[in-house]
This record gives sequence, structure tokens and C-alpha cells, in this order.
Amino acid sequence: MTLNKIQASPRTHKIIALISLVILSYLQFNLIYTTYKLKDKQYILKESRSIENSYKEVVRNDKLYPGGQKIVDSVIYRNMQAMEDTYYHNPAAFERLKERVCDSIVRNLRLNSNMDSVFTAILTKDNLDRDLKYLLVMNDLAITFNGVNYISLYKPEKEKLAYLALNIQNKYGIAIDGNLQNPTNQNHTAGLMVSSPTPRSYYMGFAIHVDYDNRKMIILKSMSFTLLLSISFILLVISIYYFTYRNWLRQKKLADMKTDFLNSITHEFNTPIATILVANSSIQNKEIIADPAKVYPLTEVIKRQTQRLQTLINQALDISQMNKNEIERELYDMASLLEELINDYKLKITENVTISYNFEDIHALVLLNRFLLTTMLYNIFDNALKYNTKDAKEIKLELITHGQSLTLCIRDNGVGMNKKLMKSIFDKFYRGKNGVKTRGLGLGLFYVKQTVEAHNWELNLSSEPNQYSTFCITMPIEKEK
Repeated sequence: MTLNKIQASPRTHKIIALISLVILSYLQFNLIYTTYKLKDKQYILKESRSIENSYKEVVRNDKLYPGGQKIVDSVIYRNMQAMEDTYYHNPAAFERLKERVCDSIVRNLRLNSNMDSVFTAILTKDNLDRDLKYLLVMNDLAITFNGVNYISLYKPEKEKLAYLALNIQNKYGIAIDGNLQNPTNQNHTAGLMVSSPTPRSYYMGFAIHVDYDNRKMIILKSMSFTLLLSISFILLVISIYYFTYRNWLRQKKLADMKTDFLNSITHEFNTPIATILVANSSIQNKEIIADPAKVYPLTEVIKRQTQRLQTLINQALDISQMNKNEIERELYDMASLLEELINDYKLKITENVTISYNFEDIHALVLLNRFLLTTMLYNIFDNALKYNTKDAKEIKLELITHGQSLTLCIRDNGVGMNKKLMKSIFDKFYRGKNGVKTRGLGLGLFYVKQTVEAHNWELNLSSEPNQYSTFCITMPIEKEK
């Protein structure tokens, strides 16, 4: 594929635009995601540090909350001997015992927790938002018999305790108190590990998570300007591309139509010119000049080809000048005028063409330009015959009155048009590609549309491929003066 073909391909432009949009969207997403992560990291940073310091001060010589160490000590030391015996002599019994010990510790800690009042006091002391919520979790528990080697009783990443409800156990530990629904690494505010490295002792890990329940929405709301700017930027780029691409298609279509027009007009003009030159050369032959019977047919050829050239030139000029000045109009009885025009047109058609109509009951005056109407009507007739591959070609005309309006419908039995073709058929220089090879400049139906618009009439087209095409032109009826 050559560079020109690549540049001219709408599909290539769409693919490039799509790839560019994906890359742009990816970059914008990365920007938004990075901004979100940064804001998430800095979110309530000041409040978290304040709560961390105050909480650590409250539990300086305790565990979890004031009085928590006493609860844990009572359960651990009461079962220390039994745990040591079973650990060394009956591992299965030790596993069951450690679960009961953990269950007892958690239940007693939850039952006797005073963390709500502690957290409220911290918020009041540090002048923090009362909408902040917390979750206190136990995330590690182990015992030692010799003061060196620790035996795990509980770790959230390793096991869940069968005796405890699953809804209070998560990957961050066992919930002791608090109503924060979504603990995360980001809202992990303070974590402590307390141990006593002596024989027959234990260590415990616990943490407090502090956050708002709608953390993500608050962060996204704080990013609203960035989000709006990014979305607006993407929409702006899409809009710019859309209008640029649409204008490019229009320019490409116009360039293609101009090329087709030049090719067509070159061919259309060359044919009669070449015929005239040949006829002229023949006339210059002394033998032909000497015989008047041979000269007359040649002069008729020159006359016909000259008229054809004049028709082509007039068609192009009429199109370009139609809207320059206000058209002159006169009142005509539409039925009578149409009969006259149809009868004139019938003089040049072949035997296999039938033009039928019945206007006997129609008497309507219409203000119009006769020359423009005649040319418009003949263009429709020409197209009806040109784009018709049937042996018996038919054109049917009908006049319909409705109120103060008159509609002229012209129907043929030609090749018809699909919806895509119907959208472009009235464009200047457009020549439909419907499988029928015909000559012309692509101005006929454009002229029809221009005539309708110049008169402020209404034009409707209906068609079915391989069946028919119907042009309906609606115009106002004038009152008889």
C-alpha cells in the first residue's frame, strides 16, 4: 500500500485516532491514579499522627486499652502450665487449647472494652472531627516457655479462630472494638508490639485503624477539579478530532467529486468536439463538397453536437447562477403545464418507454419559473430512463391536492437506490455508483434540489433497490386572481 493510499484511507485515520485516544486515556488514567494514591497517602495525615501519639500515650503501660493487659494476663497465665504440658506431650490437645485461650481473651477484651470513651476523649483533646471512626484489632499473640523461642497462638494471615464469628476476623486481625467498616493499610494509624522476654511470658500485637467510612468518595471529591479537567481535556480532544475528521471527509468528498466532474466533463466535451472535427474534416473533402446530398447529413451532425455542447455548458452555468438573483415567477395551471412538458418530452423517447398521467380533475395554480421547472422535470425523467435496465421503462406522474398544497409525484420502475445512496444523490457533481454505467456531469439531481429550494418547495424521495424511485415535490397553491 502506497503512502497516498494510507493517507487517503478513512479506516487508517480511525485506527490512528483510536490508538491515540487509548494512549491519551491511559496517560490521563495514570495521572488520576497517581494523584489519587498521593492524596490517599496524605489523607488525614495530620489527624492520624495526632491520634497515634495520643493513643500510644494512653496505652503506654497497658495493652489495647486501659485495663486490657490485666484481662490478657489473667487468661494467659491461668493456662500457661497446661499449654506448656500439651505443647510438649500432646500437640493436638495444644492446638485445641490455644484456640480456647484465644477465644477467651478476645471475648473478655470485647466484653470489657472501654475504647469508645478513650477514642472520644482523644478526639476531644486533639480537637478532631467527631465523624472519624476507629477499629481496634489484635493482630498477633504468642507465648514463650523459655524466654527465647515464641510459639504463635494467633496470626491473621495464618489462621482463623473457629470459636469466633467470621465477621470480626479479617486480614488485619480480630476486631476488639470500633465501628470502622473498611480497615486498610492506608488507615492503619498506630500499631504496637508489646513483649516481656522472660520465661513463661507472651507478646501481643495490636493496632488501631482510624478513618471516615466514605474515604474514597471524600478523596475523589477533593480530586473533582483534576477529574473534571481530565475528562474535559479528553472530550475536547475527541471533539477536535471529530470536527477535523468530518471536515477532512467533506474536503475529500469534494475533491473526489471535483475529480469525477473534471473526468466526466472532459469526456462529455471531447465526444461532441471530436465529432464536430471529424464532420468538419469530411466537409472539407472536395468530393463531398461537390455533392450537396452528402454535405447536409454532416451539417446536421455538427448542429446536433453543437447543441449538445450548448446544453452541457448551459447546465453548468444554470447551476452556478441559480441563487445569484431572485428568480422570476408566473402563475401556471400545473396540470396543463405538465401535460405540455410531458408531450414535448415524449418526442425524443423510444418505443419501450411509457409516460403515464391523469390530471383531469386537478385545477391548481402554482407560482413558478417555467424554465427552471422544465429543466428540473426533464432531469428527473432523464435519470429515470438512464438508471433503468428493464426492457419496458415506465414513468408515472400524479398530482395530489391537500388543503392549500399540491404534491407532484414522479415514480419510475428503475434500479432504485439504497439509503446510503439517497443521502448523497442531491450533492453537487455526485454520480451514483449503483452498477449502471452512464454519462453525465453529476449535476442533474443537484439542479432538481436547487430548483426546489429556489421556489421554497419541499422535496421528498423514497426508493427501493431494484424496484422503484419516487420523487415528490410539494408546492403551495395560489388563489386565482
